[in-house]
Amino acid sequence: MELARLVVVAAALVVAARWGVSGSAVGGVLVAGTMLGGWVRERPVEAGGRLPSWGTLAAGVALGAIVVVVGLRADHERRRLDEPARTGTVEGVAWIVRDPERSEFGVRTVLRLDGARYWTEVPTGSAAELRGSLVGDRVHVRGRVAPFRGARDSWRWSRHLAGVLRVDTVSAGPPAPAWFAVPNALRRLLVAGASGLDEDRRALYLGLVVGDDRDQTDLDRFRFRASGLGHLLAVSGQNVSLTLAAAAPVLFRLPRRLRPLAGVVVVGLFVVVTRAEPSVLRASVMAVVVLVAASEGRVAGGVRALAWSVAALVVVDPLLVHSLGFVLSVVATLGLALGSGSLTDRLVGPRWWRELLGASLAAQVATLPVQLAAFGVVPAAAPLANVLAVPAAGAVVVLGASVGVVAGLVHPVVGEVLVLPAALLVGWIDAVAAWVSRLPIPPLDAPRAALVLVGGSLAWSVGRERRWWFRAVVVAAGLGLLATALVPVPPSPGRHRLTGSSVLEVAADGRRRVAVAPGASGLDVLDALWRLGVVRVDEVSGPPGARAVVAVAEQFGADVSTPRAGGVGE
Repeated sequence: MELARLVVVAAALVVAARWGVSGSAVGGVLVAGTMLGGWVRERPVEAGGRLPSWGTLAAGVALGAIVVVVGLRADHERRRLDEPARTGTVEGVAWIVRDPERSEFGVRTVLRLDGARYWTEVPTGSAAELRGSLVGDRVHVRGRVAPFRGARDSWRWSRHLAGVLRVDTVSAGPPAPAWFAVPNALRRLLVAGASGLDEDRRALYLGLVVGDDRDQTDLDRFRFRASGLGHLLAVSGQNVSLTLAAAAPVLFRLPRRLRPLAGVVVVGLFVVVTRAEPSVLRASVMAVVVLVAASEGRVAGGVRALAWSVAALVVVDPLLVHSLGFVLSVVATLGLALGSGSLTDRLVGPRWWRELLGASLAAQVATLPVQLAAFGVVPAAAPLANVLAVPAAGAVVVLGASVGVVAGLVHPVVGEVLVLPAALLVGWIDAVAAWVSRLPIPPLDAPRAALVLVGGSLAWSVGRERRWWFRAVVVAAGLGLLATALVPVPPSPGRHRLTGSSVLEVAADGRRRVAVAPGASGLDVLDALWRLGVVRVDEVSGPPGARAVVAVAEQFGADVSTPRAGGVGE
C-alpha cells in the first residue's frame, strides 16, 4: 500500500478507536477520500483513464468497514467497563495478569477472573502465597469485588479493568501453560543472574533490561523522571532492536529462509518476558514488519513500519489508544523517523554526538505536547541526560539479554563477575540521573517550553546570508529567551503546600525547610518540590526513619531534624 494511504488508514483507525461511532464516521470518510483521491490522481477520467477496478473498490469498502468495526468495538468495550462492577463475594481460579508488587499493606497485582480483569489487593497475611508468582501463573482466590473510586477512565480502559478485587484467601492453582512457563523461566534466570548486585542497582538493572520497576525506590523513580530518563526503565524500541542484535550471532547461523521466523520467535519471547507493555507491543510489531519486509528483499521505512504497527495493534485492541505509554511511544518514534536525520545534519560536532543529540531532540520535541497535556511539565535537561546515558543503557540491554541469562545458570560468584560490566554501566546511568536531577534548572511548563522552542529556533536557524550584526542580534535574543525559561525562580517566603499535609517553609532569610507528613510518599513530595522549581532544601523533618524524609534529605543533601511541636501542616 502506498505510504500516504497507509498513514491515513492508520490515523482513521486511531480516530475510530478514540471516539467510537462518531470517530468511525470521520475515519471512514478519510479512508474513502484517500482511496478515491489516489485513484483519480493515478487515472484521471478526463484524460482517458479507466474506472476503478472491482479490486480497488473492494479494498476501499473493506478498509472502511474495518474502521467502522473498530469504532463499534471501542464503544462496546468502554460501555462494558463502565458498567457497575458486580459486588459481593467471588471465588475461582484466576490468571495473574500483572507481576505481583509489594505495597504498604500487602501485594498489588491484576487478576483475570471469569473473563474480567480486576485491580487486586492482597493483604499481608495472604501475600506469602504470591511470593515468586509471575504473569501467567494461576491461583485460586476468594474475595470481594468493588467499583473503582476516583480512577481515571483512560487508565482503566487501557488496562481493561472492570473493578477492584480485595482478596480474602489465595492459594496455588494449576501450573502455568508452556507459553508462559518458558518466558518466565528466562525472566527468573535474569533475576538470579543479578542476585549479586546490591538492592538498588539490581532494581535499576532489571528495569533497564526487562522493564521490571517493582523494587525501585521513590528516590530512583524521581531522579529518572526529573532527568528525562524514565523511558529507559520502560522497555521500548531500543530494547527490542538490541535484543535482536544480541541474538544475531545465533540467527545468522540459521539458513537464510529461517532467519525471519527465528527473529519473530525472539521478538515473541521478548514480548512475554517484558509483559507486553504498550510501548513493547508497538516496537515488537514494528520489528516484525521490518523482518517480514527484509525476508522479501524490501526495506520498510520507519514511518511505514510505524503505520503498519499502529493499524494492526488498534484493530486487535482499540482501547490501546487510551494508553499514555502507547501514545508517547508512537509520537516519539514518529519524531525520530521524521526529524532525527535533519537535526543530525544541522548540528555541529562529532558524528556520534550529533546522532545522539539529534535523536534526543527529535523525540523530546515530538512528545512535548503530549507530556505537557499529561504531566503539566517536562524535564528541561532531558537531551543532556539522554546523550550521557542512552549509550550505556543500550550496552546494559545487550549484556542483560546475553551474559545476564548465562549468569543465572552458573555459580553465584561466577555470575557476579559476569554481570560486573553491566553493574558498572548501571552505576553510571544512576549517577547521570542523580546529577541531572540536581541541576538548578526548573522543569518546563507550557510558557517556559514555548520560550525554549522560540529561543532555540532563533539561536539556531538564522541563515548565513544574513549580515553578521543581524545574526548576532537574533542569536542574542534567542539566548535571552532560553535564559529566561531556564533560570529558576526562588519560591517566595511563606508556607507552600506540597502534597497532602507536607509543606515547604521558606524563611525570610531564604532558608528552606520541608516538613514531611506521616505516611507521605517520597516520590510525591520530591515531585511537588521539583514542580515548584526548588533546587535547594536546607532542612527536612518528619517521622523518624520515614522513607520520604530519607529520600528528600538524600536528594538535596539536607539536614534531618525532629518535627516541631504541633505536627506537620498545622
